[in-house]
Amino acid sequence: MNMSGDPTLEELESIVGHQPYAVIQYGSRVAGYATETSDYDYIYIVDGYRDGIRYIYRDVRGLNTSILVVDKQFFEEDVFLAKHGEFVAGRLYGVYRPIHNPDYIHRMEVLLKRRAILEELSLLKMRYGGFLAYMEIPVKYFLLARLWKRIMAYPPVRYSYYKMFYGPRGSENTEASLRGFEAACLELADMGFFRYGSGLVYDVDYDRIPSNFLDVVRLGLRGVSMYYTHGRSASVGVDVFLEEVRSKIRRGGESMRIPRELENPDILLRLRGCFFTVEDIDLDTLVKVLYGSDAEVVRQEQGGLLSSLDIVEVARGPERFKVVVKRFPLYSTLLKWIWIYTWLLGYKSFEIEPGARMFREFHGLNILRRLGIRVPRVYAVLWSEKMLVEEFIEGERLDRSGDYRFFSELGRLLARIHSKLGVSLGDTKPQNMIVSGDDLYIIDLEQFATDDRVEWDLGEAILYSFILGRRRGEEERIMGSILRGYLEECGECIGNVKNILNPRIVLAFLPLVPVTVFLKLRRVIHSLVTRT
Repeated sequence: MNMSGDPTLEELESIVGHQPYAVIQYGSRVAGYATETSDYDYIYIVDGYRDGIRYIYRDVRGLNTSILVVDKQFFEEDVFLAKHGEFVAGRLYGVYRPIHNPDYIHRMEVLLKRRAILEELSLLKMRYGGFLAYMEIPVKYFLLARLWKRIMAYPPVRYSYYKMFYGPRGSENTEASLRGFEAACLELADMGFFRYGSGLVYDVDYDRIPSNFLDVVRLGLRGVSMYYTHGRSASVGVDVFLEEVRSKIRRGGESMRIPRELENPDILLRLRGCFFTVEDIDLDTLVKVLYGSDAEVVRQEQGGLLSSLDIVEVARGPERFKVVVKRFPLYSTLLKWIWIYTWLLGYKSFEIEPGARMFREFHGLNILRRLGIRVPRVYAVLWSEKMLVEEFIEGERLDRSGDYRFFSELGRLLARIHSKLGVSLGDTKPQNMIVSGDDLYIIDLEQFATDDRVEWDLGEAILYSFILGRRRGEEERIMGSILRGYLEECGECIGNVKNILNPRIVLAFLPLVPVTVFLKLRRVIHSLVTRT
């Protein structure tokens, strides 16, 4: 294939002196931003090229022609492993024209983009943790994320990418590049890494995506490999090579404003079922995003001294409603959890890191809702602020309720969660249970975790009710209500009931709970176990 006036394949072969395995035309002439003096750029792949890689510059009928001659194995190492910093293979992220052996070239493009997608998913996993499994990722994200990393690693490509994807033919070039990413997505979806449709990657199999800090280091070193490979390929002196690089960097900084989506591709990420942003956003703006331009904050009330909750009242015309804004700071968590975290180390794990706690809450609320358990809805995830916006549940805290039916219901809910899901809620204080009408809601799931220490949930639900002598005289009735409800729902869970008096649990509460409470709890458990 030859565009009118372009150097022919025969002319390229005559210059290189080797028969081509594949030939690719790339650069400004293909992307549509060339000037009269722009080079005609080619990658000329030779099977068995002993020099590995070398640039050849020639004047072909008055046309400035740049030929990057590369050995086939060298090229494939760059495609499969990025061994050479993607200095050669990375040109397939942009637009190109196959001149010779198009099937091979297209296959290499798809394999390159397949690896790039998995690398980007790995980085998303390291950055956002379990949220990855809930993400809806536009295929364009993978292109922009890869372009931005290449710009950061090798600034000379900045100008080219800007002109290619945001110039006069930007939309056409973007569409052309995305076709390779779409083909790669379809292959990876068939391999079970995720589902793909309507231009979105979703339902990512979190466990199949690798997450290794060394991979991040290797990605960071690709710029070094690019410069090394560029220097190795140059047929000119070092001074000329460095001046070429400096010239490209200077040109890349002239009259060019990088679009937000390229500078921060993560703004394209979405979460299934709720609003998600990685950018800073104030509460008033967020309320308008969620509820419309006529919505406004009329009152904001903090939940308490160490509380990370704000109750926000929103007005939308004549309508008034409340939402909960829950923050996940480190300092208050350390004050609340550090002692119990240290005491139960090796027995029961508690999460301290804010992003991980935020995900546990988000994940727990979604999982419990699927099980049919009443929990607040999540309206928004604000990643940079580590905040969730949740439904406000109007009602009374269980620890203040005099209706023992709801203590039995708490027992039944815990049994369902333990037996059906095999998870521990981690923070089952009665304050985290809201009686709303005839329903019991569970809130505060930032310690939701998959572990086998479910007896902690039972122990905390019971013993926290009687801290500092609270509800004196009601101990056995509340204990019996919770545990009978638990066993009515899951009779085979008797072992969890027996384990409540594990010394680690008892000693965790002993400074705050009267010894008589433990004696009563022992009698209640003995009675239920004997009866069973």
